[in-house]
Amino acid sequence: MLKHTIFVHEIPTLPKHQVAMLINENLICCGIATLIQSLGIGKGIGIRLPVMMGVSFAAVTPLISIGTESGIRVVFGSIIAAELSPFWLRRW
Repeated sequence: MLKHTIFVHEIPTLPKHQVAMLINENLICCGIATLIQSLGIGKGIGIRLPVMMGVSFAAVTPLISIGTESGIRVVFGSIIAAELSPFWLRRW
């Protein structure tokens, strides 16, 4: 679960305390996602099944290249945009 976050530390501008912060945020976000999927929110969010949400390696290479060229703020912004895009594209 932490491997992709640990790979992101390869961004040369990240100090050790920011890598530790990323690992902590990763664990918190996976826990929140697990609760949302397991318990659900409202009528249409969450599958309401006993699941554990983890992470994917699909974003590691783009995150490293984005972070190397543009910095950690752009990495966070691209992650936020990617996470919110399904809600924007969803048909109500």
